[in-house]
Amino acid sequence: MANNDKAFIKFLGVRGSVPVSGAEFVRYGGDTSCVLVRLGGEVILLDAGTGMLAGEAELRAETGRLSILLTHPHIDHIQGLCSSTLMYEPGRAVDIYAAPRRGLSAQGQIEALMSYPLWPVGPEGFAAKVVFHDITAEPFTIGRVRVDNMESDHPGGSTIFRLSSRGVSIVYATDFEPRAEYPARLEAFARDCSLLIIDAQYSAQEYEQRVGWGHSSWEQSAELGQRCAARRVMLFHHEPRRTDQELDAIQRRVREEYPRCAVARAGEEITL
Repeated sequence: MANNDKAFIKFLGVRGSVPVSGAEFVRYGGDTSCVLVRLGGEVILLDAGTGMLAGEAELRAETGRLSILLTHPHIDHIQGLCSSTLMYEPGRAVDIYAAPRRGLSAQGQIEALMSYPLWPVGPEGFAAKVVFHDITAEPFTIGRVRVDNMESDHPGGSTIFRLSSRGVSIVYATDFEPRAEYPARLEAFARDCSLLIIDAQYSAQEYEQRVGWGHSSWEQSAELGQRCAARRVMLFHHEPRRTDQELDAIQRRVREEYPRCAVARAGEEITL
């Protein structure tokens, strides 16, 4: 990272639930949640969905520590770990952070994912030097990056992260449903952030039929981003069947109604 005073963000996977492929999913990509962040001299992945595989070539050039923050163990957010060649490189240092869920530690969650008969080899097969960290509600640091977190409204639980270093702050709020006290809590948590990456899986009409599923509509998320005065808002975790044409239509509406907001695309890069 050439300039530690800046933040560099790259969207590697922006879909929710399952990866998709086909001609109608080319521009926004079909991989599931994974965002690469270079901040404060650190290389950090937000979630490890199939988008992690798309970033392998770029990440392989990194010789320092790779830190992975996992929001929760639903498979669309962790399945990249199983197949990523980075995890099988001897000498590579990887730190994985996650909140304990349903009695499973961070390590236990990955062991459950990579257990027989669903997967042929467990995390003991990783050749990289992997260290698992169980996080609590207390802030922690990764080098010069401060990491705050809050719990999200999502079935089984999910973590919302805020990464801060030298006046730049990135809030990652995927798998978030705006019910009860949660919109006000997230609004306060994300107040004045440099970038808000936020769940926008549904349209307002779709959300009416999916209350309790743990996701937001793009309209709700764009409005929340505006209320918390985020300097930039990226709508994320797109419904897997949402085509490029449909996302283009959402992008046009967003530009008209929420000028600081945009629809995230796989491969898109942002510098803050």
